[in-house]
Amino acid sequence: MLVLACMNAPSALAASPEASPSPAASGAQREPLSLKDAESIALRAVPGGRVLSVERDTEWGREVFEVEMLDADGWEIDLMIDASDGKVLQQKRDD
Repeated sequence: MLVLACMNAPSALAASPEASPSPAASGAQREPLSLKDAESIALRAVPGGRVLSVERDTEWGREVFEVEMLDADGWEIDLMIDASDGKVLQQKRDD
């Protein structure tokens, strides 16, 4: 009975993202990222930036988001974000 009570009690470890298995590790399928998700990732990658456009595309055999934005200094920045995991694959400034 004590074990059940401990298992049902909230735990800081259970709420911690580091303690939770990743969807890939657990075999669970992740929901695909949305355009809004890609925009949020781009804004974190370029603090103070402004998103101009977000498009879904296929590059190198994988689904990606291509994001065009302006950084805080007005430079155009192009980002390529993996649509499956949100990883920024490429970030470059257009001259």
